[in-house]
Amino acid sequence: MIGGSVADFACGMGHLAAYIGEDRSYLGLDLSEEMLERARGFFPDKIFIRVDITKNFPPAIEKLYDNTVAVSISLHLERTEAYALYRSMWKHTSPGGRMIFSMETNGGTAMKRPDGLLIRNQPVESVVEDLKEVTGEKVNWTHQKKTIQILQEIYHLSDKVKIIGLSQVARTTIFWVHKAVIT
Repeated sequence: MIGGSVADFACGMGHLAAYIGEDRSYLGLDLSEEMLERARGFFPDKIFIRVDITKNFPPAIEKLYDNTVAVSISLHLERTEAYALYRSMWKHTSPGGRMIFSMETNGGTAMKRPDGLLIRNQPVESVVEDLKEVTGEKVNWTHQKKTIQILQEIYHLSDKVKIIGLSQVARTTIFWVHKAVIT
């Protein structure tokens, strides 16, 4: 399913909101109020809510979305937190919709969080394994140049549109899972 509503998990400053048309519902979710304030300043017509994306949502936003998206969040989460994120995203993906997750794939990349925990990139294989376990569905994934094409498809971008952080996107692996429609 292309188009439809979007829940942007760990939206940060809301960069993806720039690519969501006026006719599409967008919800940006993040734990950082500072980032959300910036996002609201950039995109006052979009909805941004502070929430722990690995936990249950408040009832006001507890609904299903055609697309649940988390872009480049992997260096902020250790594996059990990432697994909880996948569960939360899948829970909020509507039947016929898709869950889209990206992670940095620069081999030795690591980041130290404010709490002192050192986070390293997970191998692609372990992410695929975790996503299959959570979703029970086929996990699709791609590297590099195809990644740009998939983002263009998801966000209805023309080849002429420049994607924010393009150099980072080119070193990213994108995973996507279609949720079956149960009849």
